[in-house]
Amino acid sequence: MGLVYKDDEDLNFLQHCTEVQLQVIARLLTYDENGKQRLASELLKHQQFQALDSHPERHRRCWQLIAGELQHFGGDSIANKGHGLLYRSVLHDLKSISGQRAKRSLLDQMKRR
Repeated sequence: MGLVYKDDEDLNFLQHCTEVQLQVIARLLTYDENGKQRLASELLKHQQFQALDSHPERHRRCWQLIAGELQHFGGDSIANKGHGLLYRSVLHDLKSISGQRAKRSLLDQMKRR
């Protein structure tokens, strides 16, 4: 199963993030709270991401892979047949699970950073 980014207007802001911001996002997606690599993570194994290992803008050049990892991270791989979800769907699922309302302002705040 390959890491594929579905075009998502709610994640396109990632292309404007700094290298450091994308490093933080990528680390949260690929490592757990104990610093162990997540088993389901595909980003660190991706050929393009590995090829840019020592590049100073590795994460900026791979922002779509990071977005794809986020889409896959938020989805149930079996239910969606290995394809990631649009970010809005991930938020909707979180809302359903947590019982809290996912607000549009959260997306707006993230886009402004």
